[in-house]
Formats: sequence, C-alpha cells, structure tokens
Amino acid sequence: MKQLSLPNSQNTPNVDFATLDLLPYGIIVVDEEGKILYYNAREEEIANRQREDVLGKNFFSEIAPCTQVQEFYGRFKETMHRAGLVADFHFRFPFPERPREVEITLTSFQKDGSNLCLISVSDVTEKDVLREQLMRGARLQEVGEVAAGVAHNFNNLLTVIRGNAELLVMHLTEDAYAKKRAEKILKASDDGEQMIKRISESARHYPETPVAMNAVQLNELVKDSIAFTEDYAKASQDEREARVKFKTELADDLPLVRASASELR
Repeated sequence: MKQLSLPNSQNTPNVDFATLDLLPYGIIVVDEEGKILYYNAREEEIANRQREDVLGKNFFSEIAPCTQVQEFYGRFKETMHRAGLVADFHFRFPFPERPREVEITLTSFQKDGSNLCLISVSDVTEKDVLREQLMRGARLQEVGEVAAGVAHNFNNLLTVIRGNAELLVMHLTEDAYAKKRAEKILKASDDGEQMIKRISESARHYPETPVAMNAVQLNELVKDSIAFTEDYAKASQDEREARVKFKTELADDLPLVRASASELR
C-alpha cells in the first residue's frame, strides 16, 4: 500500500510528510478506524516492523493489540471526535525482545473530508532506565550516609565497652571466670571495630582497607565462637524453654591458617 502523501488541507498539522523519516521519534498516521496510512523509519526501529508489513492494516487490532485499552484506544476515539484535538500520555509496549516505555501524542486532523490521526511515539525507555539508575544511586547515597552515621555512633559505644572491658581484665586478677568473660568482651569489641571500619569505608566510598591477615588456630577460633554464642543460647533456653548444647569434635595438631579471625568468628 502506498503511504499517505503530503496533505494540503488547512486543517492538517503543519508538517511536511516528506521529512518525517528524519525525525527522532516514531510517526504513524491512521484513519478513524485505525487503518495505518503512514509509518516512518523511526517507528520501524521502535516497533521492529517494516512499513511494508503494516501499511493498510489496523493498528489497534492487527499491529498493536496491546493498545486496545481505555488508556490508548479510548483516548484515540475521544481525539477523533473533532479535528485539532491533542492527547498526550505515557504508554508501555510489551515487545517480546524488550518492552518499550514511550510518550504518545495523538493529534486529529482532516484530509479530503476524512478524519485522520497522527500518532507520535517518543521512545523514553533509556531515559527511564537512566532516571531509575539516578534515583537508585540517590537512595544508595542516603543509605550510605545513614550507615556512616550509625557506624560512627556504634563505634563510640564500642570504645566505651572496650575501655571498661580492659579495666576489668586488669583488676580481675583473682577471679578467673570473670576475667575470662571480660576477655570475651574485648574480643567481641575487636570484631565489632573491624566490622564498623568496613561499613564506614563502604558508606563513604573510600578504598577498602585490606583485611589484616594473621596466623589463626582454627580450634581456638571455634572455641571463641562458641563462647560468644553461649549467652544467646542460655537466653534462648530461658525464653523458649529450649535445650541448647554445644558439642565439638576438633582434630588435634591442626596447622595454622592465614586468615582474619574477626571475619571468621
């Protein structure tokens, strides 16, 4: 089918149809029934369809059935009531290869006594993706700022806890059990400080400091981990009437490994 030629009616939009292929957005012209009379090159790219395959076919029922909704077809019918009416709205074409987010403009006009509609299709998919990325980046920045603030406050708490634990270790020379528990607090404080340091670096986008690696005795690491969780286990027994018991089977004479004890605990 031959494409629509340049309209001469004074009611027709002031557009040179010979140049529409140069526009950066899709242009479709349909009659009042929806039959396609014109289809420009940019619309071929957006819809991945050749104009030879769509000219003369019904845009709403044959080419883009997804438009048979009030959001699109309803506005089309309203626009066709009188020449010169314009409707602007956002629409999503669910193409199998990749859905496209578009801005649609419907403009009704007359040619040789026939009511026609110019459908302008502006692909904003990439803009929407970029906008979402910017919004996500802004949200991540906000989360980072909150995390940095929390890390700073928590680090202050750890400083107090660690300082008091060190004093306890120094003064509990005759109470082995209490001293052992104070040493447990010190180890937990060390692990917490390392964790807070990593969070702060990540939140402020600083280059991540390499984790300090030392010779680690795995058996001792397991015992420390159990010691850290004993209090939680006892609390669980009291609150839920649960029976929690730790049983270990540790091999003797394990070689030392190079690792970060705070990361493994």
